[in-house]
Amino acid sequence: MILKNGTIVTMNPDFEVLEGDIRIDGDSIQNLGKLNPDPGEDVIDLEGKVVLPGLIQAHVHLCQTIFRNMAEDRPLLPWLQEKIWPLEAGLTEDTTRISAELAIAELLKGGTTSVLTMETVRNTEVVLDAVRRSGIRAVVGKALMDRENRGHPNGLKESINDAITDIEELLATWSGSDNGRIGICLAPRFALSVSPEFFECIVEFSRQHNLIIHTHASESKDETKVVRQETGMGNIEYFHKLGLLGEKLCVAHCIWVSDREIELLADSSSHVLHCPTANLKLGSGIAPIIEMLEKGVSGAIGADGAPCNNNLDVFAEMKLAGLLQKVRKGADALPARDILAMATISGAKALGQEDRIGSIEIGKKADLTILDLDKPHSMPGNDDLYSRIVYSARPDNVDSVWIGGKLVVNGGRLLTLDEQDIINRAKHATK
Repeated sequence: MILKNGTIVTMNPDFEVLEGDIRIDGDSIQNLGKLNPDPGEDVIDLEGKVVLPGLIQAHVHLCQTIFRNMAEDRPLLPWLQEKIWPLEAGLTEDTTRISAELAIAELLKGGTTSVLTMETVRNTEVVLDAVRRSGIRAVVGKALMDRENRGHPNGLKESINDAITDIEELLATWSGSDNGRIGICLAPRFALSVSPEFFECIVEFSRQHNLIIHTHASESKDETKVVRQETGMGNIEYFHKLGLLGEKLCVAHCIWVSDREIELLADSSSHVLHCPTANLKLGSGIAPIIEMLEKGVSGAIGADGAPCNNNLDVFAEMKLAGLLQKVRKGADALPARDILAMATISGAKALGQEDRIGSIEIGKKADLTILDLDKPHSMPGNDDLYSRIVYSARPDNVDSVWIGGKLVVNGGRLLTLDEQDIINRAKHATK
């Protein structure tokens, strides 16, 4: 298979932009450049199209999508205690399935090919089955929550032993399945939901099984205040004491962090997952992304969950990430190329898959997001292609999406799931 005549934004180490072709062999990129088709080889003409590495969202909650528009006008802790946790506790296998499929449909049609997702405490295998059927690349974690007296509904409380048993079963069944497209991570919810003993167990389990730890930290002032009252430390300092920091740690938000905590994140090669829309909608604040990147912290991007966004639009997150830092630091802050890197190669690093995805290079997986930018809202723009992508593109610019050499969106139409059926079931489930 050859994809011909595209403008290829490689996001490789030299940030090359090529005019040419991509040959796909199986699930991988075999060659790049000006290529001649072999006799009988399939050819797709991408004249006028822009080819990106498959876009990556490194912090989402698929199971929450069915709660969209149901948890409005609350700051983080009341939002969790009064809305999200009770809603999650009420999820059934059926509503979890609908929620995951609804999220994946939006993500794929919007150009996202890979996600790191934290689910709720139960029904994780239902989400994984939706991932399998849809073709999306995902690293999935069940939420871990063992602390008492935190406002957790009964349906979300779980002992350490029960949680570990469940994770072991998920690993045995799902880890590395579908040629490595599906992975499992550890997902302790945040410092206020997880005991120190459980955190220590999670760190050891991560080391034994080489698993990502996906969590939240320093999202709101109130959350950070409680952590300091209970531990005498900032949230990242507390995680450092527990041994969580390191290249396997993916931590969402990090808004209320000190200079010392930024240094700890950088020195440990931890990954920060930036969710600008959710941070504004919950009134949490603006993360100091510029300071973190300048210190060497690896920063990825994500929409967070539909109830605090209320979309899963990677283009909106990229644009807002840039605008917020320009307000903080000046109009030349956070160039568009750096923002696109957060949604591609840096996202791949967070998922521990930079050798497989995140850039268009020979030998990597054929995960591609193909844009048609010849629309009124996104043209002209030949002077700076990166800015055109970050500040003008929207989900309706997504023409086609490939994951592992398989076409999953074509002409804006989802091929792997029945979109109208998902919409109908979501309507019925929320009546």
